[in-house]
Amino acid sequence: MTATRIPIHRLLERRDVAALLDAFEELAPEVDVAVWGGDGSLFAGALQCPADLLDTVLAGQGVETEEWRLVPLCAGGQAVGVLALHGRDLAGPHVVAAHRLLERGLAMLLEQALARREIAQETLDRYREVNLLYSIGESIGKCLDAEEIPRLVLIEASRVIHADAGIVLLSVPGQSRLDVKDSFGLPQNAEALLQAARAGSGSITWRSSSRSMCRGRR
Repeated sequence: MTATRIPIHRLLERRDVAALLDAFEELAPEVDVAVWGGDGSLFAGALQCPADLLDTVLAGQGVETEEWRLVPLCAGGQAVGVLALHGRDLAGPHVVAAHRLLERGLAMLLEQALARREIAQETLDRYREVNLLYSIGESIGKCLDAEEIPRLVLIEASRVIHADAGIVLLSVPGQSRLDVKDSFGLPQNAEALLQAARAGSGSITWRSSSRSMCRGRR
């Protein structure tokens, strides 16, 4: 399955890209330059680029002719945009040097943007974990029946994590096995979940039947 391409406007600021393009044009004023997004729309600059060339570059293949030079702008292992140059002297030493500086600058901006996204995602994941623990604790505190606690844990976990299946297992005192206290999304996902559980236990005993989560959802 092909990963969804990150829109370039979620990674780069237009003013930052425009500043780099302006610097390039000062070094090579005879060459037109622009940056296009992964959706085929112009992101920065004023250069019009043939759609077939953009499609080729977004597929991961650079294009270079006498008057065109297009390279993919990559982030996270996929092309999120295209750097396009148009002119009659693209092989000139000063143009090549300016192009390298521009490409390096754009790559640096993309790298920094990905790092920020990763930090933001980690922060969001930690928040969800804390929220999950708080919700579970709150539900357990309101529960008067200990046998209902596994079901409540699954309800809260599935609400926060949006899981397709889950199991609550408790260790048996004095024995190297786990009891399955409650589950949902089984049996179609049973094998994968049981294999994951076995990684931390010698054996598993099925003590309860799978129950629908529908009755417990809020």
